[in-house]
Amino acid sequence: MQLQKYIDLCIIDEYAEKDLKMGYSLDVDSLPEHTKSNFLDELMSNDTTVRDLVLHHMQEMINKRLEKLEERERQDQWESYQSIKKGGQHDFA
Repeated sequence: MQLQKYIDLCIIDEYAEKDLKMGYSLDVDSLPEHTKSNFLDELMSNDTTVRDLVLHHMQEMINKRLEKLEERERQDQWESYQSIKKGGQHDFA
């Protein structure tokens, strides 16, 4: 299904407030979660620009988490080393 047709049938027809005098309106935040998820799935599969932007953002988020986890692991190993050096015991597994 074309993305525009999907928006018309599955989102606007279902959820928009339609008033010819006041105009049509729809707040995306008011949509049910499953409708948002379905739309995002449809959008990701039909719009390569959006998909590329989302994947780029995803990679940035992953890279930040990798840095934090690596830093935490280094700190844990340093603390284990210091503990052993002072006579404590610890596994480096």
